[in-house]
Amino acid sequence: MLAAPNGSSKPHIALIAGLMAVVLAACVSVPQYDQTTDSAISSLQKEVDAQLVQWISDEKDHTDASKKDASYAQNIKFYDKVDTDLTSLELRMEAVPDPSTSRLATFFTSLRQQLADVRDLHQKKGNLSATFLTATRAQHREE
Repeated sequence: MLAAPNGSSKPHIALIAGLMAVVLAACVSVPQYDQTTDSAISSLQKEVDAQLVQWISDEKDHTDASKKDASYAQNIKFYDKVDTDLTSLELRMEAVPDPSTSRLATFFTSLRQQLADVRDLHQKKGNLSATFLTATRAQHREE
């Protein structure tokens, strides 16, 4: 179950933090000579972080328009793009096997599940709270 009975956001923080941690772990594991992959991973990490910042701003704004912008319905394309980006990275890693990327298949599987969990939570709740998003982003910076 994603939501804690007492409304705590800790399970949700772990999901998004896990997503960001796996993206960052992938950065460390990518061979240094592969600039294309390194660039794609960096781009994905920036995209996810930028989306978190935008959702935080939207949720803090408290206007109907900003709430709508942060809603799941308005962000389906974001989730689809991240999924597509992950697929692209995964295929690239499989196409050029390297000892430094041997464990990435497990990371990608975990990352996909975490993304699916966050997406499911966002869909069920409609919006993710600014408090949850801020805590998630702070935890991401600590890792």
